[in-house]
Amino acid sequence: MGLGGIVLVLPGSMPFRMVVGSGILDQLCSKSKHPVVVICPDDAYRKKLPASVEWRDLHRPHSAADQSVLTRVFRALTLRVESLLNITFPGLAYRFNEIAGFQAHQFKKGMSVNRQSREELAGNFVRKSHGFPFAASQFLYRLYRAIYYRRAYIPDRFIKGFFKEAPIDLIVFWHAQNEVYRDFVHCARSQSIPMLAAIGSWDRATTKGPLMPGVTRVLAINQVMRSDLIEYHGIPLNSISVVGWPQMDSYAARGTTKEQRDRKIGFLSKYGFDSSASLVVYAGNAERLGRHEPSLVSYLAQKISTGSYGENICFFLRPHPQDLKFETRFSSELKNTNVHSEDASLTSLSQLKELFLCADIVISTQGSISLDAVALDCCVINVAFDGDLNPAYDESVQRSYEMDHYQPVLNSGGIAIVRNYPELDQALSAYLGDRTLHTEGRKKLRETMLDPFDGKSAERTVDLLLDELVATVKKV
Repeated sequence: MGLGGIVLVLPGSMPFRMVVGSGILDQLCSKSKHPVVVICPDDAYRKKLPASVEWRDLHRPHSAADQSVLTRVFRALTLRVESLLNITFPGLAYRFNEIAGFQAHQFKKGMSVNRQSREELAGNFVRKSHGFPFAASQFLYRLYRAIYYRRAYIPDRFIKGFFKEAPIDLIVFWHAQNEVYRDFVHCARSQSIPMLAAIGSWDRATTKGPLMPGVTRVLAINQVMRSDLIEYHGIPLNSISVVGWPQMDSYAARGTTKEQRDRKIGFLSKYGFDSSASLVVYAGNAERLGRHEPSLVSYLAQKISTGSYGENICFFLRPHPQDLKFETRFSSELKNTNVHSEDASLTSLSQLKELFLCADIVISTQGSISLDAVALDCCVINVAFDGDLNPAYDESVQRSYEMDHYQPVLNSGGIAIVRNYPELDQALSAYLGDRTLHTEGRKKLRETMLDPFDGKSAERTVDLLLDELVATVKKV
C-alpha cells in the first residue's frame, strides 16, 4: 500500500500566513515522504506554495459530482430545514459561547446589526437569532450538535469526491472552529482518518465556538489556551499539545547587540533619521476593528511634528496585512511627511520582525500585535478609546478590553493602557524617557502567553504531525 497524503486545510489568509510564513509547510515537506495537499479558498494562494505541494480549492477540492439528482435535492432540503431550526455551525457557536458566558460574546451581542454582520465575516456569530430558541439550554445544544455531526449525513459531493480520490493518512484543520469544516469532518470520520485541530489564533478558544468531534489531538499555542480547552471544550489533558506560537519563532534569534544596532541605524537612515532617533510604530488593525485609527495617527503625527514628545522621532505606520483599504483609510495621514509606512505582507513574518527589532515603542489597539512587540521587548501602548469618534459603548474599542483572552495581558503590568489623549501623551513621553519601564511585566507576559518561546514551535508542530502519521501507519 502506498503512502497516504497529509492534508492541511487552511480556511483563510491568517492560517495560511501561519503555516506558510512560519516555515511549517517547508519543514513538513522536507521531513516527510508523504505527499502534502493544501486546501485553501483562493487560487491566488497557489503561487505562494512550494512546487512539491498540491493545491485544492476549499469549496471544490475535486471535480467529481457523482451524486444523483435525487440525493442532491434531498441534501439541499435537509440543509434548508436545519437552517430554519438553527442547526448550523453559527447556531452551535452562539449556543456554546452563550453557555460558557464568554465576555467577548456578551458585548458583541450589543453591537449594531451592521457591526454584527462584519463580525460574522470573522467567524464571530453574535446575532441573537442564531440562539433561537433557548440559547442557554445545555440540552438543546447537545441535541443540535449531535444532529449537526450525525453519521447519517449527506456530504458535499465535491468534498466526498476528494476523499474517495486517494488515501489520506492525516488531515489537519487550522483555525479549527469554522463552518466550512462540516463536510470534511464527516468524510474523515467515515473513513477513520485521524484529525488534528490547530487552534492557531490565541482568542479562538473563547470566541469561535466548539471544536469538531473525533479530533485525536489539539495543538494549542500556550498554557492559557490549554486551560481553556480543558475547562470549556472538555478536551482531555493528554490530547492537548502546547507547541508555542510558530509565527514568533524567528523572534527568538535577535542577533548580537552590534547587529541589532546596525539594523536600526540602517532602518532609520532610510527615512532620514540618525542613529539616535527613537522609532515609534503605530500598528494598525483590520478595517473592521480600526475605524478610530486615522484620527489617532493624525493626532500623533501632529504632536510629533511640533516636538511635543521631544525631537528626533521617526513615526511609522504599519498596516494590518488584511487591510486592503489601507491607503484609502489613511489617505490624509499618508500625505503627511512625518508619517512613514510600507505595505504589510500577508506571509512575510520576517518583515514584521525587522520592524519591531528596530522599534522602541509600539502603539496599537488590543490584539496579538501587542504580543509580537512584547516578544521583542518593545514598549507597548494599547489604545482603549475611540480617537475622535464617539460611538455607543457597545460599539467602542473600550469593550474589546473585556475579552476573556486579553485579561492576562491587562493583569501583567507589561503594557500601558490609555483611555484618552492626555493618557496617550503621558505614556508615550514616559516610554521615550525610560525604555526600561514595565520590563518585568513584559517578561511575565512572555512567560505566560508565549512559552515555549525558543524558536522551535514550527519544528514541534511538524514533529507532532509526523508522530501522528507514524501512529496511523502502525494501526494499519
